[in-house]
Order: sequence, then C-alpha cells, then structure tokens
Amino acid sequence: MAGQTKKRGLGKGLEALIPHWQDVEQESTSVEKDQIRMILREAVFPNENQPRKVFDPEALQDLAHSLRQHGMIQPILVAKKQKGYMIIVGERRWRAAQEIGMEKIPCIVKEYSERELYEVALIENLQRENLSVIEEANAYQYLMEEYKLNHTSLGEALGKSRSYVANTLRLLQLHPPVRQMVKDGQLSGSQGRALLGISDPELQEELAHRIKDGKLNVRQVEELVRQENKKQKAKPKSKTKQKDPEVLAVESRLRDYFSTKVSISNSGKKGKIEIEYYNQEDLNRILEMLNATE
Repeated sequence: MAGQTKKRGLGKGLEALIPHWQDVEQESTSVEKDQIRMILREAVFPNENQPRKVFDPEALQDLAHSLRQHGMIQPILVAKKQKGYMIIVGERRWRAAQEIGMEKIPCIVKEYSERELYEVALIENLQRENLSVIEEANAYQYLMEEYKLNHTSLGEALGKSRSYVANTLRLLQLHPPVRQMVKDGQLSGSQGRALLGISDPELQEELAHRIKDGKLNVRQVEELVRQENKKQKAKPKSKTKQKDPEVLAVESRLRDYFSTKVSISNSGKKGKIEIEYYNQEDLNRILEMLNATE
C-alpha cells in the first residue's frame, strides 16, 4: 500500500513471538493516535534491560548537534513508572538531549508489561541494526529461552537464516575478554568465530590481540588458527605440576578484571603475579585500573 514501507531484517513470523507487535508499531509511529507530551528531561530515565549497551560517542555528538539545530522531530517512547518515565525506544535521543541541556523532551507514553518492554526495545534495535553482534547474540539467547524457540523458528521469526542465528550465538562461547573485544568492535564477528577454533582461553586471548594489532583479515585469522592448532598437537605432553585450584581461580578472576593474561607462580612463601600487556595503550589502561584501586 502507498505510504507504507517494509521494515528490513524482520520476518513475517515475528507476530507469533510478540503478540500485537504490528499494532504497537503503528501506534508508536502515529502522531494522530497518540498525544505527544512534553516531559521534563530529569523525569525520564533509561531502561536497564535495554538490549543495546554501547552508544558511539561520536554519533551521539552528531545527534546532539542535529537536535541543537532542528530540535527533536521524532518523540521518544516511554512507559510510566513509579519514579518517572522509563525509555522504551529513543535512548540515543535522550542522551543527546542531555548533551545540549534540553529541558523538556517530546514523549509518547505507552503501557507495556515488563516482558513487552524488552521485546519492543529489542525489535526496534534489530530493525535499525544498532546492536553490536554480541548484543544481538544476547538478545537471541533471551528470545530462545523466553519463548522456548530453536534456531530455525527464531530465524524464521526474525527474517534470518538458521545458520546466521546459530553462528551469532556461537560468539557467546568466546573467552570473556575476547568476547568483549568483539563487542567493542576491536574484532569482527567473523574473526571471533574463527577464534572459536582455539580451545585454550589464554591462547585465544593472545591471538585476539595479535589479530587486532596486525589488522589480519578473516582468511589470515583462519590460517593463524590452523597453524596454532598444528603447533599445539606437535608439542610433547607436559609433565609439569598442576597449579592449585585456588590459584587457578584467582588467575581467572584477575584475567576477567584486567581483560588480559594474568599468571601467578609461587615457591614456598614467595611468588609473583605477571600481568601481560600488548602495546602502550594496553599498558596505560591497566595502570589506570591499578591506580583506581589505590
């Protein structure tokens, strides 16, 4: 029909997952059906369960500049809560409004259950393709657990192939520091999937930094993984004494905290802790974290 555009990236089976989504979409984008209210910025707050966690600072500055020049043309969608109005859709606009000190924000107030709040925010982000691949994977995992879906049914509902859904979810199996690098955009999803061929967490993290610093493409990463696995198979079995489980647990906690390789060795009452860094920027990051604990 004239005047209607099809949203990209969503399958027609979506309404089977989220009842009345079509009505929600039409109402949330129709000024005629909903009264726009000007609400004090201080009364509006973000949804802590918003699937999108990362907001590009440069893009926010561009949006803030646009708001300063033209105002907020599209109102944000909010839900009335006890402490104010929680954002359903439009957190970027709200953040940009904060940047320029906008006193009141145009809002449309909707009523949703807690589950619907997450669903609408997720769908809006998937339609706009604003989620990082890790945020997308977390969102897929949530939908599969919430609705007891398999890869095929979720893919059909979202207009994605079964293999795309499965490969996206596989990224959640990466070692946490490597997964964070993918989430931050330091590695691509394809590079992250190639690194899943490395089972050793420390080696996986070491290769991740080599890939980032060397700016390797996906084919080069796949070859690097093959070569490393070949080396590991050729190594003789180590007969060194196994570390105490408590020491290993502390190492793991420190690795997660510093997002880098940490090794603890001891001999009698003495020992040492080694924290690896991969470039000057990485060293500065670790030093800042250590200074923050003083």
